[in-house]
Amino acid sequence: MERVNFKTVSVIVFLALFVSNTFAQKGGLPLVPLYLEHYNQRTGTLESKMWNNERHIRIESVVDGKTEVMIYRSDSTKAYMVDDAKKTLTIFPAANLIKNFDIKNSDEFIGKETVEGFECEHYRTKITETLPNGQIRSSFRDSWWYEPYKTEIMSKDEGLDVVVSRNIKLGAQPASLFELPKDYRVVNLGNMMDNLNNMMEQMQNLQIQPGANPTQEQQMQDMLKLLEGIK
Repeated sequence: MERVNFKTVSVIVFLALFVSNTFAQKGGLPLVPLYLEHYNQRTGTLESKMWNNERHIRIESVVDGKTEVMIYRSDSTKAYMVDDAKKTLTIFPAANLIKNFDIKNSDEFIGKETVEGFECEHYRTKITETLPNGQIRSSFRDSWWYEPYKTEIMSKDEGLDVVVSRNIKLGAQPASLFELPKDYRVVNLGNMMDNLNNMMEQMQNLQIQPGANPTQEQQMQDMLKLLEGIK
């Protein structure tokens, strides 16, 4: 069975939400062709690099010391991970990863603020997520949006460090960055993602609490073993 790093899956989920929510709601297509780098403001660590052309996005990030290359194409509902070392092209049906969750965003405009030399629009977004078991969770996200570039200059997700965009360079990016290799082995994770969604839903529905009965605890352990098996 193909092994998948769950940190990679989390990046894919972020990419799917970032593209579908941020660009669709605030910017829309076409995108502004550019290159930029995302830094952790607290540590100064480079977290990822991003390239845009008018319709596609490429993100390179470091996961467990390895560079992960993700490509999101607006003409597809899929995200692609390119592994040059293994010569594999892994297809993630990004929509499947979030289809079981009812997520609604409500934006509050805070005001205009200068960030990294750009006059940005500061928004505070309340994210309300209804889980498959009916449980409702809410969190907040602050973003500083620069409309001329149709991108976030800074963002702060609840409980996480501030991320800032730096070394922004406008201009057309090489088309080759967004092309999918034709001679790589294709790994399609569609069914696996559906299974993962189902397992996540079951884990949430179990609502394991301290002192849960042995049957529930055993069900949880069995599902955790399944998850471990596809890491």
